[in-house]
Amino acid sequence: MNRKTAIIGTVMSALMFASVAVGSVLALYQSNKTINVHLKAGSLSAKLYLVSIVRDEVDETGHWVADKDVDLSQYVGYDQDKGVDLSVYSDSIFDDILLIPGMKGKANFKLYNTGNIAFNYTVDAVNISGDQVLFDVLEISYPQTSSSLNKGDNASFSVSYLFEDKGVDEEGVGKNNNAMGKNVTFDISVLCTQVTNN
Repeated sequence: MNRKTAIIGTVMSALMFASVAVGSVLALYQSNKTINVHLKAGSLSAKLYLVSIVRDEVDETGHWVADKDVDLSQYVGYDQDKGVDLSVYSDSIFDDILLIPGMKGKANFKLYNTGNIAFNYTVDAVNISGDQVLFDVLEISYPQTSSSLNKGDNASFSVSYLFEDKGVDEEGVGKNNNAMGKNVTFDISVLCTQVTNN
């Protein structure tokens, strides 16, 4: 293989020299040369952190407390600078929350590109289960479009919920009463795919 490469290289050189210096004498030579080629595939790597949770809650006296900041410092995988490392923390983000019509909550996340190539990411709600009657009045919001993230960069996104207040009917009965005592669970999935040349 090296011998063929050397001869082809020599012939190519001969053609180049012939066009520049017409009439010069060409000496063919042989040379052994080792060329090392080092190729490494890029790595796709990401870290996801829970940065904060703000939600409405029912306190110990049964009253509605609006926009309460949840203390994340007790969560497993908590980092004071970044938040909760979700590769370490495996419990629910919104867990056993007692909802009253009109209550809302929001979790803020930060995604880090820790690899060496850019990637696109999408957020989705998956593994949705529970009572349909509650799901029908629970509005879950998360980013609906794909975004890109360069190596070394980070991006923030939020996942929120709102328990719609349907009001009362003509007899003064709450239209949300059929959702009383029901529950819904869901997971968030972040899918990262490397950027390709289209």
